[in-house]
Amino acid sequence: MRIRSFAFLNSGKRNIAKLLLFQDDPHSYFAIGAGDSNKSPSSHDSPLLGKNQCWKSATRRFIETSDGEYIAEWSAQFHYGEISSNKICEVAISRNTTNGTCDGLIRATVDEIKLSPGSVVTISIRLSPRDLRILI
Repeated sequence: MRIRSFAFLNSGKRNIAKLLLFQDDPHSYFAIGAGDSNKSPSSHDSPLLGKNQCWKSATRRFIETSDGEYIAEWSAQFHYGEISSNKICEVAISRNTTNGTCDGLIRATVDEIKLSPGSVVTISIRLSPRDLRILI
């Protein structure tokens, strides 16, 4: 039997986004990380590959848009000096890395961001059943 057509139902989209954000520990994804590797992502990667990296407890948010899109969002601020190379080339979402559970959800490379003294960058990763967006 072949599938002729397929659609995520709105209730499923909503539940997928909420599931990623609000499962009980240790199954939810609490952390956002940034590092300095520019190696293209692979599904077999660790969450961050860079020698220099920083993990944060993410601000997590569920967004329901007026056009029926359901989005899971993780965001955090990264400051000069938190990554010793002061450059960001990769970002990731992971479980709480402080308890040794670093199973990753996504890893993405971005155009290099150089942090200068006193600078702060806010990184937001938005994931929906439709697509992935990284806002800097």
